[in-house]
Amino acid sequence: MAARPRDPQDPDSKNKRLPWMLLVVLLVLTVGVLYLLMHMGKLPFGTPTPPSEKPEGRTHVPETVVPEQVRRPIPPPEPQPTQSAPVVSGPSYPDVPPQASQDERKNAFGLKSSVDHVVQAQEPFTAHGRQWTIEEIRRRLAGREPHGLPETGEGETPGGIPRKLSPGKSADAAPKRPTVYYGVRSVRPGENLWVIHEGIVREYFARRGIELPPRADQPRPGGRSSGIGRILKFLESVVYVYNVRENRLLEDLDFLHPNDLIVFFKISEVFEALDQVSPEDLNALRYVGPTLRIMAPSKSRVLLNQRDLKDQPPPVVPKTRP
Repeated sequence: MAARPRDPQDPDSKNKRLPWMLLVVLLVLTVGVLYLLMHMGKLPFGTPTPPSEKPEGRTHVPETVVPEQVRRPIPPPEPQPTQSAPVVSGPSYPDVPPQASQDERKNAFGLKSSVDHVVQAQEPFTAHGRQWTIEEIRRRLAGREPHGLPETGEGETPGGIPRKLSPGKSADAAPKRPTVYYGVRSVRPGENLWVIHEGIVREYFARRGIELPPRADQPRPGGRSSGIGRILKFLESVVYVYNVRENRLLEDLDFLHPNDLIVFFKISEVFEALDQVSPEDLNALRYVGPTLRIMAPSKSRVLLNQRDLKDQPPPVVPKTRP
């Protein structure tokens, strides 16, 4: 028996197509709503990155933050040229007037215990129970009367040589030098010339605010003399050591006898020259021939000369027997 064809108006067929039509309409509406939302800015176009997956080093700036005004960096101030401080510290050579007392002279030179007297050539000082003068010792050594030797005064150059004036200039126009002073000390038991001079040099530098280390006079590693050692060696060449009992200058300075000897030299001339030496210059000091000089690449000059510091030594008078 043949099947009967289905009527297009069959209600069962309409019921089956209706869900599909509703689904299609719903999809179209959903797509339309999403499209409108995206164009209105309510939804981002791209897929948001989770907070844990955000690239490092990127800072999120809110849209409401107003960017700050760009500021140019202020350049640091240019370094101003600094003036180098004077190398030589402390007070300069004191111009001690002749009328100053012994305490005032020793305080001015900073010599508290290294010398007994600070005197001019004609001024008396007491040693070994009597009074002496530098001029008297020189006369005794020369065997001359007081008027036989010219006196060493301010109008003479170091060494007692009269100052020569230029033609057309009078004595009043000659430059006036500071008063020449001698340091005098009687030798104590157990002392030697090196120890005496080291004490003088230490007190001199202390006056300038420079404290020398304990072994500043000792040779350096390798045997070379230190700057202080060269100063002490030079002073040995300009010092006078007078034997009171035998009336003679001591030639062998390694053998000093206490209570018989007077040590003296021109501290004024030595200190005036050493005022030019800074602590940094000590390593550049050299004892060359009769001179003590600074020998450095930046500066080289003679500080002291034996001929300028020693009065012309008179001939040694043979000791007479009674």
